[in-house]
Amino acid sequence: DGSDVFLLGEMHVGTKTIAQVTRAAAANDLKATIGAASSTGRGTDGTHGGVAVMVRKRWLNAPIGIADSQGFSSPYDDLAGRTIYMGGTAILFLVGSFKCGIGLTGVNLQLFDRLLHLTRGGRTMFVLGADFNCAAEQVRDHPRRFLDALNAVIKEPEDGNPTCMSAGSGTKIDYFIVSKGIS
Repeated sequence: DGSDVFLLGEMHVGTKTIAQVTRAAAANDLKATIGAASSTGRGTDGTHGGVAVMVRKRWLNAPIGIADSQGFSSPYDDLAGRTIYMGGTAILFLVGSFKCGIGLTGVNLQLFDRLLHLTRGGRTMFVLGADFNCAAEQVRDHPRRFLDALNAVIKEPEDGNPTCMSAGSGTKIDYFIVSKGIS
């Protein structure tokens, strides 16, 4: 495949398999940063999240500051990223996984707060691909005005098709938030 950046959400990769996935990425000429899935507390196999960003080694890139000292592991199950340097400009490539069923409250608001911190209030350019588990309108219309604070826009698939299928119906809850400077 000719792609250079991979944003992978809802991978459900556990802590024990991060090293294995990282080695597989390296064997395919990729540098990876992975956030392990966390337990949902429902049964022995129930997990939430698990996210990864993988970038071709030909790009000058590094893990974002929240990764471990080796750059392989993010401490979060819902956010991972790498910085790619293009012509002297740093661009964060991030992947997120918002909790289902809580809308833009609790830990989902905390994820937006981390995004604001990582992007220095929108001053660092970024691309965030995520399973937001809510419609784009909820982000656009939220009283905290995330998009203004991040200096960003939402990019949704243009074909109008659902991005998530569940129980026979579809929703559009997977999309991108992108800095205005690169949108």
